[in-house]
Amino acid sequence: MRAWRLPACLLCVLALLASAVATFAADGPGATPQILLNAGFEKGEGSRAADWGLWPPAGSEAGVGSTCDLEVKRSGLASGRLQVTRDDFSGVCTFHHPAVAVEAGQELVLQYWIKAQGVADQCGCDVQLRHGTQEIVGSAAAPTEKGRFDWKLVTHRFTVPAGTDHVCVVPLLRGKGTVWFDDLALYATPSVSPARLTQPPVVDGDLGDTCWQSVTPVSGFVLADGSGLPERSTSVWAAYDPGHLYFAFRCEKRPGDKLVKTLTQRDGVVWDDDEVELFLNPRGDWGDYYQFIVNPLGTKYDSHLTDASWNANWQAAARDGETAWTVEIAIPLSELPLDLSTGRDWCANFGRGDKVGGQASSWSCVFGGFHTPGRFGQLTGMDLDLTSYYLADAQARVGAVRRDYDTALTGLDLKTAPAAVAEPVRWPAEKLRQGLQQLEDILARPTAATAQDWARIRPDALKLAEEVTALRAASLRLR
Repeated sequence: MRAWRLPACLLCVLALLASAVATFAADGPGATPQILLNAGFEKGEGSRAADWGLWPPAGSEAGVGSTCDLEVKRSGLASGRLQVTRDDFSGVCTFHHPAVAVEAGQELVLQYWIKAQGVADQCGCDVQLRHGTQEIVGSAAAPTEKGRFDWKLVTHRFTVPAGTDHVCVVPLLRGKGTVWFDDLALYATPSVSPARLTQPPVVDGDLGDTCWQSVTPVSGFVLADGSGLPERSTSVWAAYDPGHLYFAFRCEKRPGDKLVKTLTQRDGVVWDDDEVELFLNPRGDWGDYYQFIVNPLGTKYDSHLTDASWNANWQAAARDGETAWTVEIAIPLSELPLDLSTGRDWCANFGRGDKVGGQASSWSCVFGGFHTPGRFGQLTGMDLDLTSYYLADAQARVGAVRRDYDTALTGLDLKTAPAAVAEPVRWPAEKLRQGLQQLEDILARPTAATAQDWARIRPDALKLAEEVTALRAASLRLR
């Protein structure tokens, strides 16, 4: 900001400090992305912050302003200040960030530092929920405050609802007073594209397999509570072939580390040992999920949500080395209940329980416990052949509609019944017949079905099932 006038030596010192803060704020903690621009109000021209819009427009309302403040800041060079000095101003003074893309079902975490002086009405952060970049469809606002208080951190979690694909963060002040914002962050979730393998690994805990050498690992684990980075690093490799998903973990050790490894019983309290955890949500909707845990002895635990009675036939092996302990996992696709809702992109998270350091960390920061599916990351672009799973699910869904349709019409004579009586059954029956026939045509040639064909079956079958219910009620009246 060219209007700032500070000694050159002080500028250099502040720039170094600001760089450290800005790097963390811009990139997020570890692998977890932070998706706001100029989150510390460090960039701009004069008193105008780059990347932030203002309301009211600069200079349009006497005694109302949205500016950068060089004197009052929580860190770095500046903060964002909203100020209203007029008693008669009844509007809202805001900064507003450009809309950023999000996905329904994802849980976002908004954090910001806020300081207030003489706020008569309210101050805080609105989160506008948008369809597209412009249409506002709702709000996920953080709680507002008023009065006078020093810098404090606000953490606000919210789940992106259906129908929302963008959000807009809006620091605001309503009524007379002054409020400062600094070091804002909106934490989304990371993603990785698993590698397609031509030669699978031998699941023995040794990461020397040739296939792993060509796969780029993910790292950047963050303490589960979001407070920082763990003492010991963790790396994960993700891959697949036509029949399996493969994962490898490398958990760093330090000289003198002695792992906790006592559990040998399948589905025991494996998390009391040093352990790694894998969470998979095949639907990719940040909802239903499956958990897999392995300790340094190779002892396995699996569950559907937290129900340990669910068991899959999967492989795992571990090795304890000098500088790290390692795990390999192979999960057959056939062991997972895949259906028409399964696509190329799955939700997933990787976790580690480090008993030596007394720390729990994860690839996508959960800001709490591991069982937070809205905070899972994503496995993207997997070229899986899911035809057999799609066909089984589609046959069951369409078959159920066909049976209900036939039951509704069995024994009815729509040709000789009076038109006024038969018509409420005749026209919906014909519509249903056509819809069913279209779906059954797809199922007759499953290998020729396109992704668009499979995508329409589930919603179409659900709609037809509702219409069959109405048809059965009409047929009962006709009988």
